[in-house]
Amino acid sequence: MTGDMSTGPADLPSLDNGGPIMSSFEMMPAWQFYFPIFLEIAQLALRHGLTTLTAANPSIYTGGLTGESKTAVLDLVTGPARDMIAPYIRLDRTIGAVLLEEVLAKMAQAGLRYPLVAKPDISCRGAGIRRLRCDDDLVAYWNMFPAGAAFMLQTLVPFEPEAGIFYVRNPDTDKPQIFSLTLKYTPAVVGDGSTTLRALIESDPRAAQAKEIYFAKPGLDLARIPAPGERVTIAFAGNHCRGSIFRDGHDYITPALTQTIDDIARTIPNYNFGRFDVRFESLEKLRQGEGFTIIEFNGVGSEAIHVWDNRYTLAQAREDLREQFRLAYAIGAKQRAKGARATSLAELIKAWWRERQLVRHYPVSE
Repeated sequence: MTGDMSTGPADLPSLDNGGPIMSSFEMMPAWQFYFPIFLEIAQLALRHGLTTLTAANPSIYTGGLTGESKTAVLDLVTGPARDMIAPYIRLDRTIGAVLLEEVLAKMAQAGLRYPLVAKPDISCRGAGIRRLRCDDDLVAYWNMFPAGAAFMLQTLVPFEPEAGIFYVRNPDTDKPQIFSLTLKYTPAVVGDGSTTLRALIESDPRAAQAKEIYFAKPGLDLARIPAPGERVTIAFAGNHCRGSIFRDGHDYITPALTQTIDDIARTIPNYNFGRFDVRFESLEKLRQGEGFTIIEFNGVGSEAIHVWDNRYTLAQAREDLREQFRLAYAIGAKQRAKGARATSLAELIKAWWRERQLVRHYPVSE
């Protein structure tokens, strides 16, 4: 069954929540889903100024809307909070073969050991993410990656469950809140000893509806017949458009978790709005604000991903995202009133165009 979490913590809620197999809009074309939200953004832009939302996080390039460096953002975290980030390094993909000894020396200095996660330093929606298990995987990723761009290597956190924790702080009241908490499930199928991986995906009620996403994943031997009871994960990148499964986790937001996230956020200069992506040991520890590791965090380009829960209606999802942008523009306007600079439209277009061109040349995500 897709999403079997038998290797995860015992307290993680079952994927079988009584809702439909998939929301009615999860596979809807992006332009169709987001069009009414773009209309809301247009109204907010007329009221506050087109790029005002970028002032919500003045210390992040474009406020984290587009084109920001993942490693530069992580570098902003200071003090003991840095220990809560999965170790990482940034590598510039120069022209020519990888100088493996130099890369291995940088890895050793940062305490990185296989398995690792490789991902572009500038990207969105889970583009270009691969797991690396050995030097050969590293060399292969280097060779696939576009010259002149940068990517990061990061420790693969041993906890499988992930969560997206959307943080908002009002600059006037200084009051923090977790606007959204989403549990991310790794999709998987379980072998029976006689059925190919392709057929297992095609026969799974949910996986079959996104089978083209899974069939395109690198490293999946679709002709292989998994052993009886063998759990085969069919996606790794924690993004719904890459095949991951999301469940709304609002019920698990606690004052303790809010305090921990706020403590981390306050080490980042003037950071008020964005999502922390974490891997966690158990849901109970996460509720206590403990036992989790930050993979990355984002700015105003983040999405409150609980809207991809199968129980959400299209109207609910769109309204929650409208509210997200209302908050972003309101915070950006308050920041501008205090002297923060919004990214110019010309710079924003330049950053978006560069990111778009880079994403086109990244390796296919795992």
